[in-house]
Amino acid sequence: PPTVRAIGLAAQGHSAEDLLYSIDVPVLIVAGSEDLFSPPHLGEMMHARLPDSELITVPGATHMGLVEYPEIIGSAVERFLRRNTLID
Repeated sequence: PPTVRAIGLAAQGHSAEDLLYSIDVPVLIVAGSEDLFSPPHLGEMMHARLPDSELITVPGATHMGLVEYPEIIGSAVERFLRRNTLID
C-alpha cells in the first residue's frame, strides 16, 4: 500500500547519528547480515562512534533477526547484560 511505502521511504532518510556521541552507557548493537532496512554498515558506523559498545552481526538475519534467530540474539543479550553487571 502507498502508506507503507511512504513510511519506509521516510524511515530510510532518518538518521540519529548526531545523537550517538551523547550516549554514555554500554550498548549492544545487533546487526543482521542480510538486513536491507538497516544494513550492517550502519551497525559498524554506530559501533565506531560509541566508545562502550559491542557489535554482533548475525549471519543470515534480516531486519527480523530477533524472530529468525531468537536463541542467538537472546544469548548475546544475556552475555552482554552479565558482562556489564546488569543482571546476575
